[in-house]
Amino acid sequence: MKRLPIYRSEDGEDFDTAEKCHAHEHKMFIGRLCGLIDSQISEALERQPHRLTLAADLERAGNLIAAQRRANGDVKRKRKASADENMAAIGAAMRKASK
Repeated sequence: MKRLPIYRSEDGEDFDTAEKCHAHEHKMFIGRLCGLIDSQISEALERQPHRLTLAADLERAGNLIAAQRRANGDVKRKRKASADENMAAIGAAMRKASK
């Protein structure tokens, strides 16, 4: 007899490789996020007990977005310009246009 590793997904399905298991879990995760309505998202963000799985899915989506942003070289989000910087840019543009 030979003992083989079995990988079990979050929904209880068994796979013979970790890659197949991760692919299945990713497909299930994406499927749970499709077609959500506002109230479901609000309940998940409020971490209501019946929406904890959805809250974990939204957190996972945020982590995937952040990982992709880092992979693209964007370590941090770009800082929003302050009102002073915006006014300075407008003033510079107006001075340039009046010349």
